[in-house]
Amino acid sequence: IVYVGDSSREYGFRNPPHFMPLFGKYTRRYMEWNSDKLWLPEAKEEVEALLTHLFEHNSTAPFICYRLAQHMVTSNPSPRYMRVMVEAFRTGYYQGIGTGVYG
Repeated sequence: IVYVGDSSREYGFRNPPHFMPLFGKYTRRYMEWNSDKLWLPEAKEEVEALLTHLFEHNSTAPFICYRLAQHMVTSNPSPRYMRVMVEAFRTGYYQGIGTGVYG
């Protein structure tokens, strides 16, 4: 478990992202130390996995739709308006128009 915050250790989480192999996981497939290329594939894979996880999270659609409505339509969108926007975000269709792709 990794603790975040002050020394009281109130907040902790498991499986933190790490771009370097953990101690003892260094293998011979890495031939020499080259800071530009040595861990780049692992870093890209972990960042891509994190972005995919965040994009597909259940609260992403309501969060983005609420912010878009606040900035482009009204500062306090109605629950019905939010339902329609979130459904369109998740399904990729609004009144038969769209591609069917999430987001």
